[in-house]
Amino acid sequence: MKRIILFSLLINFSLFGQTVAPLPLVLPPPLVKSTINTPMIPMLPPPPMVSTLDAMSLNEFIRLVSKSLGKNILVSGKLDGTVDFLSNMDLRSRDLLPLLKSALELNNYALVNNGKYYTVVLAKDLRLYDSVFLGARSSAGYGTKVIHIKYVNVVPILEGVKSLLSASGSAFGVPDNGALIVSDFSDNLKLIQSLVNDIDKKPIVKNQIFKSFHLVNSSADSVSKTIHTIFTNDHNQSNISISINAESNTLFVQGDEEIIKRVPSMVSDLDREQYQVYVQIRIVELNNDLSSKIGMQYGLNGGIVSSSNFFTFSGNVGGSAIAPMTPSLLTKLTASLGNVNQLLAIGASLDLLQTTGVSKTLSDPSLLCLNNKESKVVVGKSLSFLTGSTTGSAGTTNALTRTDVGLNLSIKPLVSSKDKLTLSVDAILENILPSLDSNNQPLTSKQEIKTDAILHHGETIVLGGFVKSYDSVVDDSVPFFSKLPWIGSAFKHSSTITQKDNLLLVITPYIIDDSKSLSSLQSDLGVLGHYQKLYNDQIIKP
Repeated sequence: MKRIILFSLLINFSLFGQTVAPLPLVLPPPLVKSTINTPMIPMLPPPPMVSTLDAMSLNEFIRLVSKSLGKNILVSGKLDGTVDFLSNMDLRSRDLLPLLKSALELNNYALVNNGKYYTVVLAKDLRLYDSVFLGARSSAGYGTKVIHIKYVNVVPILEGVKSLLSASGSAFGVPDNGALIVSDFSDNLKLIQSLVNDIDKKPIVKNQIFKSFHLVNSSADSVSKTIHTIFTNDHNQSNISISINAESNTLFVQGDEEIIKRVPSMVSDLDREQYQVYVQIRIVELNNDLSSKIGMQYGLNGGIVSSSNFFTFSGNVGGSAIAPMTPSLLTKLTASLGNVNQLLAIGASLDLLQTTGVSKTLSDPSLLCLNNKESKVVVGKSLSFLTGSTTGSAGTTNALTRTDVGLNLSIKPLVSSKDKLTLSVDAILENILPSLDSNNQPLTSKQEIKTDAILHHGETIVLGGFVKSYDSVVDDSVPFFSKLPWIGSAFKHSSTITQKDNLLLVITPYIIDDSKSLSSLQSDLGVLGHYQKLYNDQIIKP
């Protein structure tokens, strides 16, 4: 059980080292017991005035106030905390009670007036001492108030109110009824009520404006989503309605006049003509054994032509050859296509490899990609695989699954300027293996390359690493003698060798800043193709 301390005038107290003796009692009236069975002792006149308090404990300060006011103060146990107070004049008895309330509040306590005596309680328990739950204020200055909200949302206001509460305060909202219920000290309740009144104003009805925008370059759906997101994030200007007509690609906007004024500039920025990227792709399969022979011929370390040394190979193939065209035409094509001499050398190298049988071109597709949009190329075939079977009265039914086998190439360009872009490439190669699984179904292999490259307009990137191994049978024989009966087998020899093919992706992007430039670019590429043949005649000798 907690120890109950009742301070009265009969208790000695010390103030700054001065001991004030209790005054003598003359004919004291009979003792009266309180409702808590604690003896009540009548109060005597207050002690002398004081001017400063220096690190006085709360319990000692309560003794001083009790004796000065002639009022009993009930305390449960020893209180934590001290009181420091400096003043340039003497404190009077009437000043001590407000000072005590402040000192208690700073230490998370409060003083409750029970009529005949005061009680010191924890600040968080103040609401337990209110005589009426709603609207009433206790004499300790703590109460609960219902604040009605008419025009604005309760939830955001509640968050703001919580930031204003004291340590002992609490608040919760009733959104359906548009109300806040707040418990706190009376001065804080006044402040919160005042701030809510300033916020809870009837909205001003503004003129509504309706506008439509026909979009030329962008999708009305994507533009409407962007504009809606902008205004949604701007809480002060979210009063806007947006709808679209997909068939006519038209955007309809309705809202306050000040808000609608911002929309035309947004639509203008979002509906600009987008960059396009024309991508030339050449998918080449190289035989490693044959490429090593021609690689040695053109001075490659290790001999084998691959993606890592292809530009060295093309440079060696091109040598000192120059574009067989007039300087003015070379200048024009360079402005349109980039480094013309490099393009011609790469083209000559690929043609040389194919002419000598080292490589074969599997496909040479071209893609027209929108900026920041993915485009795909699939080179291969679709096969059916048995995945299960069911047997019934009508016979056996097989379940088949179609699977794409070959090269799946995805390209996504992101243009940063008229001359530079980032190219995201995702290439997946799936092949059928000669072996079968436990269900006698073909096995497939899968290889993938995923990379991002920063390229200039007309610059070429070569990707490799797709290697396919296979066995082939080679027959060696002596002419005439190998066909003789009985003894011909002695002049023939068969052997199985393992060969490897390397798949190369040769990719060249061209940036198109407006739709008119596409036809001009394709025309210039046609001219380059004509001069490629003349250039090859200088390189590839019969």
